[in-house]
Parts: sequence; structure tokens; C-alpha cells
Amino acid sequence: MSVDVTQEMHDPSLLIPEGRNLDSSLDLSQYSPRVAGFEVLRGRQPGEGREATGLVWVEPSTATEGFALTLHVDEGALRIQLNSREEALDVLQKNDAALVETSPTPLTIGGQQLVPSEALGRQLRIALNLSEPSSEEGDGTEVAVGALRPGGKVGAIVRDVATPASDGQQSPEPPSVPWAQLRGAFQNGVALKPHQEEGLAWLWRHAQVGSPGVLLADDMGLGKTLQVACFMTLRLLTAGGVERPHLVVCPTILLDNWKQELARFFQEDLWRTPFILHGAELRAVKRGDGLNTEFLAQQRLIITNYETLGAYQRSLLKVDFDVVVFDEAHNLKNPDTLRSRAARALKRSFAIALTGTPVENELFDVWAIYDAIQSRAPRVFGPRTSFREEHGGEQGPATLRSRLRYPSNDSTLMRREKADALKDLPEKRYQRHAVEMTALQEEQERLIARQASKRGAFWALAALQKLYQHPALLTDARGMNAGTALRESPKTRLCLELLEQVEGRANGGSAEKALVFVLSRAMQELLSGLIKERFRLASVPIINGEPENRRVALESIQTFSQARGFQVLLLSPLAAGAGLNIVAANHVIHYGRWWNPAKEDQATDRAHRIGQVRPVHVYYPLLHRQGRAEAGFDMRLHELVERKRSLARDFLAPVPEEAQQFAGVFQEGEG
Repeated sequence: MSVDVTQEMHDPSLLIPEGRNLDSSLDLSQYSPRVAGFEVLRGRQPGEGREATGLVWVEPSTATEGFALTLHVDEGALRIQLNSREEALDVLQKNDAALVETSPTPLTIGGQQLVPSEALGRQLRIALNLSEPSSEEGDGTEVAVGALRPGGKVGAIVRDVATPASDGQQSPEPPSVPWAQLRGAFQNGVALKPHQEEGLAWLWRHAQVGSPGVLLADDMGLGKTLQVACFMTLRLLTAGGVERPHLVVCPTILLDNWKQELARFFQEDLWRTPFILHGAELRAVKRGDGLNTEFLAQQRLIITNYETLGAYQRSLLKVDFDVVVFDEAHNLKNPDTLRSRAARALKRSFAIALTGTPVENELFDVWAIYDAIQSRAPRVFGPRTSFREEHGGEQGPATLRSRLRYPSNDSTLMRREKADALKDLPEKRYQRHAVEMTALQEEQERLIARQASKRGAFWALAALQKLYQHPALLTDARGMNAGTALRESPKTRLCLELLEQVEGRANGGSAEKALVFVLSRAMQELLSGLIKERFRLASVPIINGEPENRRVALESIQTFSQARGFQVLLLSPLAAGAGLNIVAANHVIHYGRWWNPAKEDQATDRAHRIGQVRPVHVYYPLLHRQGRAEAGFDMRLHELVERKRSLARDFLAPVPEEAQQFAGVFQEGEG
């Protein structure tokens, strides 16, 4: 059966709950006009309004019903057919029993003698795991999407608000940025770069003319945090004694980063101590199942994460904020999640979304972000139902740019590229390297295809992702020796060959270092051991971006950066947005592609950012089927990722005619 990964496969994170009304008698006077009530959310389902990928990930299986397994022995030179699970289990038991003997006795299978081995046992275990679902999995659908939760969570029912028609008249020119006040707020030696002054002027202008919110989509590394911190500082200094709290919502790992940036750039007493609504401070303000909103309303700045925003929205939606900032705003791309419901319903004067990747999967991501930042009129977009009709097809990026008036100075979207803002930044050089899978891997892929219709698309994709990184991930990769690990995975061998090329450059006198991005923790451990042994390195650290391990991660990066000669660091692509600066590396290997090109680009930009003085080489090792250079899971995923990347690039890069039509970027001199 062919498996087409449709809505849920376009982005596996788009899983939203179903619900029921919570309390129709609830007093809504403390909430924004968008809150129509609250409901208990139970279970999860794919986000509404998402498009299918159109890609076939698992080819049709031609095998008949029942068990069939071809054993590959001696690197595929000998093949033995097994026709039942009982036969396979019998061979596995005999193999395991022989391995505990001092002198293992050869096995006789199908008239052939086999030498007992760990590799044979692993092959049988993988085949048995792939050939029959466990009783807990059922048909795979509910397990993949998430079991129903007994308690459920509370989320706002968010309604659309009417958007009045524009009268067509231009807004009067707003007051200029109070640059002198800003300079007085800085620490000694702090000064903005020209593109940052331009960004601050743009933020100030839109807030002054009454825009409900904007999207600052600068490329990573251009200082979006500093620009917004300057804006909030000026709002604070010009508040006229009427202070309302500001709110910053960001990924957990960036909570301390915001606090540190404010202390680094601004006078000590300006922001006092921002209240981090997380961990111990969150527990301190809990009142029953809610929060002490009177205390929160007295804070100057609250910094929290998306999970807390979603979990405590009945309390947080009561607080009247001045500026609300959504950092890494692509976290709001599914409008039906708890966090997005809360973001859309927050009370605020002005909202700012920060993300260098406003389009991660499709143009609908832009609608979702805008619906969160423009909670009141005048709004750019109408309801979601009309968005795809208006901005679908090949002309979608162009019609969306036109609706946003991008890149005019009136647009609520601003985007600057590093290549334009930082003229001295070296280039990135991309290389795709393909390698053919083994016959055994093809056999294992056929087993996955046979089970796809029974166990579900999520199960099949997860299994394929493991198989294409290393077949040992389908069972237990621990304890494998280097020779076996490399023999069973051509892609792993290719990765080490690429690192050998990097090391060769380092031996020539250049301080070449590499980052390898790998999502699977089991694969990280396997690669770390292989690399450490092959290159005789003292250590190959692994960084996964957990907030509690940030200090250890920074120490590992410092050691990596200061070490002489060739070094390797392993990281998860999901740690890419963690504010890590690793310009000591100028080689990046994406070992396992991730669904989201934005995550890959963020990962690459750990090395390609301010401070990098050498070209950055980016490698994509890809596995394909035997004799079919463009076939296989890796190739389909590469196609999907590049298609998404192209869509995002097309949207953010107007053609010359459009740029001329919306000529001019708002600039302001010193006031």
C-alpha cells in the first residue's frame, strides 16, 4: 500500500485538541473581545487548513499476506528465505544460545550453515519488530497522534472580530524616535548598527500610527532581540507615568537569554529584575489552578514560555499588557493549539512577532502568525477560510506580498538578509552527497511498507527515518563495534568520509572544525563514539538544547572553540534556535534531514553569523535505493524540504517589479 503523507505529515507537530464548552456562564468582561468563552480540550487531531505534501513516502508492497523474510548473510552474498514468524523466532533463539557458548556451533538454516553473530540476531530482531504490531499499537493511528487524555486542558474559544473598511487616507506622520532618550538608557559603549536603527524606527512608526501588531522577520543574527528591547525601553521611558506590564513569550531555552540581553545593553535600574514566569517563580504566583494576576499586573516585564502561556491562559488573558512580544513566532503557526489560542486572545496595545522563518511549511503559516499579532482592527487578513482561496497556487507568494504591501515602508512585515545587512559575512557553500543503501536495508524498507497500512503513516515515517540514519536504530544500537556499525550503514560511512576530508584540511594548517546535526539521540551516541574512535578525539560532545543543561552546553562550545586543530561537535537541529554562537566551526553536516528547512537554516547559522571569517561548507549526506539515484525516503524528504525552502524564499524575495512598486524603506534620521 502506498502511503501519502497528507495533512498530519506536512508538519508532524500540527496536532490539536478537540473540545467541549467549559462554562457558558463565565464572566468575560475581564477578557479581550476575541474571547467567546473557554472549553476543555481532549484528544488531538491535525490542524485545520493544512495542505498535503503530495509525496508518496512508502512504495506499494507487492508481497502477499503472511510472513516472508529474506536473511542477508555475509554482506548479502548468501540469502536465506524464512516463511513464518515461528521460523524466524527459532533462528533467533538458536543464534542467541550459540553466542553464549565459548565456541559457538554453526547454525543450519535452510540447508545452509551460518556463523552465529550479533549482526544476525539484530537482523532478526528488526524483522520481527517490523513484521507485526504489538497489541498496544492497534492500528497505529491513535498511538501516533496521541492518546486521549483523561483530564484535558482549558483553552480560549477565539472568535473573529470585524475589520472596518479603510477610508483610503494616509495616516499623519508619527512623532520621530526619541533617540536621545534611548542613548541615555544604554550601557556605555552600546550603539545600534544602521539596520537596527532602521528596524527600531519602523517599529516605532507602526506603533504610533495605531497598528495592532507587526512581524519582524529579519534573518538570524541581525539583532531582532536588541531592536525590540530598544522599542520596549522607549515605550517605558515615554509612558508618562502610566505603566502596564510588557510580556515576552519565547521558547524555554531563551528565557534567561532575554534577561541577560536587557542587563547587557541597558542601564541597571531600567528593567529592574524581569519576572521569569517559569519554574520556581511560576510556582510562587500560583493560586489554585490559576495565577496571582494582581501581582503580575504590577510587574514591569514578564518573560514566559509558550507552554506556560497555553497552560495558564485563563489567568494571563485577564492581564492588560502594553507590548507583547512573540519570540520565535513560528511556534504559533498552528492557530488551534493552546499557545496560539492564548496568543490571539491576549489583551495588549501592540504586538510584535519575531521570526526569521515566517513560512516554515506553507503560506498559511503567515495567516496564523498575523492572526496572533493583529487581534484588533485594522487587520491585514480576514478569516482563515478565505486565505487559501486568495493566496493559493503558483501566484500565492505574489498575492500575499501584495496584500501585505511588502516590501513597502507601510508594510507590517520587515525582512533584511544577512547578505545585505552584513556585507563582510562570508558565503555558504552547499554540497549534496548521495550513497546507495544496502540490500538488507531495502529488505527492511519492504517490511515497513507491508506494515504501513496496518500501523499508520506516523509509524511508517518514524521507522523509515530510523532506517535511513542507521538500521540499528530499529532495535538497540548500544554496544555495536565500529566495524559492524559502519558496515551496516553506508550513510554513516559517508558521514565519516566527509569528516575525514575536513580533517585533511585541518592537517594542512587550517583550523577546520565541524558541526554535525542529528535528531535521534541513539544516533548521536553512536556517531559520537565512532567519530571519537576514528579521529582519536578526547571527546565529541552532544548538545540537545535542554535549558537545564545550557551551562554545560556553553562550556562544551567554549572548549570546542578554543581547542587547536580538528574538532567535532554533535547537536540536535532543534537546539538551533538556542542563541548558540559557534563560529569556530566552518563545516556543517546535516546527517538526518528535518521536516522543517527553517530548523536546518537556523542550525547552519550557528556557524554562519557575525564573527565568522571563513566560508561555511554545508553537507547533505543522502541515502538512496540501489540503482535508483532519486528514490527513497531521504530523497523524498530532501525534495519536501527544498520545496518548503523555495516557497519561503519566493515569499520573502520580491521580484524587481514589485520592489520598484513598493520602493523605499522607512528611514529616519536623528530626532
